[in-house]
Formats: sequence, C-alpha cells, structure tokens
Amino acid sequence: MSTMDRDWVRLGRMLAAARKTAGLTQGEMANQLDLARATIQKIERGHEYGKVTPTHRALARRVGWTAESVEAVLAGGEPDRADVGAHAPPPTTPELDSVLDELSERVRLALLGGQVVDGDVIDLAPDDPDSVAVLILKRGAARPPASPERMREDLRKWSQLQRAARQIFSDDKSDS
Repeated sequence: MSTMDRDWVRLGRMLAAARKTAGLTQGEMANQLDLARATIQKIERGHEYGKVTPTHRALARRVGWTAESVEAVLAGGEPDRADVGAHAPPPTTPELDSVLDELSERVRLALLGGQVVDGDVIDLAPDDPDSVAVLILKRGAARPPASPERMREDLRKWSQLQRAARQIFSDDKSDS
C-alpha cells in the first residue's frame, strides 16, 4: 500500500477517540509514553508519515489496540482490541484466591484495600506474552479525598514511575 492510500487523518481521529475513551488527556498520554504533547497533537491531527512509526504503535498499545491495528485503520478498517491475557481465560474466584494466596500479606492488603486510580501492564519480553510487570496506582480508602494538587502530584510521580519501568525493561531487552 502506498503512502497515498493511507488515511492518516482517520488514524488520528480514531486514536484521539480511543485516548478520550481511556480517560486520558493528550498531556497524560504524552507523559505516560515519554513523548512531547506536540507529537500526540501532530498524530491526532492526521499528519502524513512515510511509514508507521514506533510512536504510532506505542499510542495504539496504550489505547488497547493490537500491533496490527495501525495498518488496519490506515487502510480503512477497524482496530482490534488487544486482549491482555488472551492466552488464558480470566481467573475464576478460586483461581484468583489462589493467586492472592501466593502474595505477601503487605501486597495482598494493598491490592484489596483502597481505590484503584490507574494501572499498567508492561511486557518484559516480546517473545513471551506471559512475562509482564503489573503496576497499580491505588489511593487508600482510609485517607481523605485527595486535593486536586495532591492528585496532580501523585499522577506526575506515577507517570515518572511508568517511564522509568519501561526504560528499565527496554534497557534489559537491548542488553540481551
């Protein structure tokens, strides 16, 4: 398919819609992916590229699309949702209890208490879909509601943690 046959405006609109559905602003998306907000804006406005870039793929992954979805949308098709854990059905209650039993008491209490603010799954190895790191941002139920300033600061730190974790795992991949 030539670059003339690709609908970059459609891709931008669909990525923007998926980002909004995920509850993310352009700034939050940029922070999470360690990109400039202007990069997100450029893509969402439909800037024509000579080829699909790693940034397009990162945006697609962040909004829950499969790797092939970018090309599908550019060709006029629909994106496919990435099924995290598609290789296995979601755990039943006894299976979930078994997983919780394997965790330390501190981790179990942190997971079961409070409110989930955000979460992320980072692939540790591209050739092994079962190797992932799971990051969860929670707010304790016993704490008073966070002020807008405190929430912004927490989310800023969360974005830094996500970037650092992705960098660590990408460094590991380049070392091997």
